[in-house]
Amino acid sequence: MASSRDGLSRSAIPVDGSNSQKELEQKLISRLRASGYEIRFSWLGGKPGTLCVFRGKPIVFLDPATTRQERVEFLRHILEEKPQNGPPTPSSDNDEVPQL
Repeated sequence: MASSRDGLSRSAIPVDGSNSQKELEQKLISRLRASGYEIRFSWLGGKPGTLCVFRGKPIVFLDPATTRQERVEFLRHILEEKPQNGPPTPSSDNDEVPQL
């Protein structure tokens, strides 16, 4: 059984809309919030989620119109890809103000 860095087995994800899957989604959201991410729900045209950094704060947008399973997979991906020392920060290349 494969296990990710967040300690949650991928094969343990229910494929239906069960309470277990809802609890898993809430657990993943809680872990991201504890790591400094802000979580928002917004219509994204069918994309499960997206991550952006605004003024140095990482924000995860989740589309409530997508299935819980799609959102859980997206949240797992964010947790697997996040730096070990916290949320992503903008690179110094993005900090420059363009000259007009």
